[in-house]
Amino acid sequence: MLSRAGELEALPEERVERHPEKDRVRVLAARAFGELREARSALAHFKHAKFKTGAHLTVARIHLDTAHNLLLRLSEPTEIIPMMPGVLAFVQEQLERSDPRRVMVEFIDQKVSQCGHLTESGLESILDAVGVAR
Repeated sequence: MLSRAGELEALPEERVERHPEKDRVRVLAARAFGELREARSALAHFKHAKFKTGAHLTVARIHLDTAHNLLLRLSEPTEIIPMMPGVLAFVQEQLERSDPRRVMVEFIDQKVSQCGHLTESGLESILDAVGVAR
């Protein structure tokens, strides 16, 4: 999980460097970094010196998932397109075939594959599905 936190830390940094003029990106990146700090804290051995239940792993996972959702939210639609295979696989793994959010993400993925363009409303549908899938 610590390696996932490290990976996720690099991505908001890159987005802030790419879009320094956008306050929204800076705010969401700061929140993502906060979630990553909390994940690292939950995994720190000194916090659970005598006995480690699985609870600290669950807490860390929740913070990592929140940080990832914030990363998706601070990304531009064009930055999400390369992530679509992973996003689609995750949504398909977690949501039932009949779930309308999954159906919409599958439809959006087909459209993006055909035209290479993701709309703002398509991005919001993806964010909703990923949030529910987590």
